[in-house]
Formats: sequence, structure tokens, C-alpha cells
Amino acid sequence: MSDHKPYCIYRPKSASICCLNNYTETYAYAEKWRPTPTPIYFFVMLGPFFLYSCSSSQNVSKEYDVVVVGGGILGMATAREILLRHPYLKMAVLEKEKDLACHQTGHNSGVIHAGIYYKPGTLKAKLCVEGLNLAYKYFDEHSIPYKKCGKLIVATDAVEEKRLHDLNERGMKNGVKDLQMVSASMIKEIEPHCQGICGLWSPHTGIVDWAEVTRSYGKDFTERGGKIHLHFKVTSFKEAAESSLTSKGCKSELHLNMWRPPV
Repeated sequence: MSDHKPYCIYRPKSASICCLNNYTETYAYAEKWRPTPTPIYFFVMLGPFFLYSCSSSQNVSKEYDVVVVGGGILGMATAREILLRHPYLKMAVLEKEKDLACHQTGHNSGVIHAGIYYKPGTLKAKLCVEGLNLAYKYFDEHSIPYKKCGKLIVATDAVEEKRLHDLNERGMKNGVKDLQMVSASMIKEIEPHCQGICGLWSPHTGIVDWAEVTRSYGKDFTERGGKIHLHFKVTSFKEAAESSLTSKGCKSELHLNMWRPPV
């Protein structure tokens, strides 16, 4: 292996795998790129809640204003943001596994996307571009390791070159920073092991361990007074009648082993 930085290299059409400097990235493109739909589960519930466990292995009896079920990056980031905006709230995150980020958050390619692919003018495009800047800012502030390795999207024939120019136009409309088309010779300068007739270079695309980011969110959340209950799988929600509050004055209860909707 060379001493070059690990770049993410894509072709804008059919599936391709590029292994460069111990970093492997796989993406599949059809005639029109679209993200693979992935079911994401997390729930935010507004209280007050009386949270208790009916398991002999847990002794939880707490009252909270807001409860988030699901300790992946979306659930944890949401809980942290709510607490940042409303520090007076009593909040909890419930996670059925032994740690945060045990599923999708901890099993992905770890790319920090620049915002090239989304349709211009959409909320996804806007948030992806803004999110990249906020993500790097957060990583720096919390000493989270990352690599701003860049991404090189490569065309190998005239058909792919046309798609590449379309991607460049889309990225420019989205406000992707420093995006540029590069020649075949420039491709070699960026990554000697890659060949193509032209490329699209995104220098601010990076990679990070999103599970580590999620754990950092959890640390920040608990330091601000939030509570995280691991090994806490919720199965049901019960709402008490207005006229029959519990002894704690709560209108809702949560029980262990919560069902998940079918995929």
C-alpha cells in the first residue's frame, strides 16, 4: 500500500468497489441514483411519564417529561438537542441493547457526505450541506477522530462522463464547497491507483466512526442531566384516563419489551 490518504472513489453508474489504503467503499448506482430505503426506529414521547421496569433484572422507577426510545444516532442526537434547547426538562433515552449505536449507526461506511447527490432545493440537500459543516465543528470541539479524505467520483466512458457533469451541476446548485471536475491526469495525482477519463473531486467529504459520535452525544446528554437506560426494551405504552392519574401524578406508563412495527 502507498502512503496516500484513503480516498472514497466512486463510479457514477454500476456497482463498484475500490479498496485504497485500507479503506473500502461500495456504492451501487442505477440510471438515476436513489438512496436505499432503510427503516429507522426511534420514538420521542412527551410526558409526563412514569417509567418503570417489570423485569427482575432492572429496578427502574423514574418520572420524566420526555422519553426517547432508541439509542442510535438519531435518537441520541434528538434527545441531546431537546435538552440543549430545554435544559429544565427531565429526559431519558431507552435502549434495548447493552450499548448505544449497536445497529445501523454502528454498521455503515462512516461517510461524512458533502451533499452532491440530493435534488437541489430539497430539505435533504440543504441539511446535508449544513450538516457537514456542523459535524466537523462538533468533531473538533469534542476531539472525535475523523479523516477529511475527500471523494473522487470517476467516469470511465462518455456515458458516465455525462452523468458526472450532471452530478457536478447538482452539487454546485446545492452549495457543495470546492467541488471541481478533474482531468485524467489529475485523477492520477489524487490517487495513482485509479483510472478514468475524468473525475469529480469533493475535497471535504470524509469518514468518521458514527458510533463514536453517538457515544459522545450520550456523554454530553448525561452530563446535562439526561438519563440513559441500557438493556431496557420497551413493549407497550399505556395511557391512563384523565381522571385516574397514577400515584406519581403521571398520565402515561412504559413497560419493558416494546414491540417494533414490521419492516
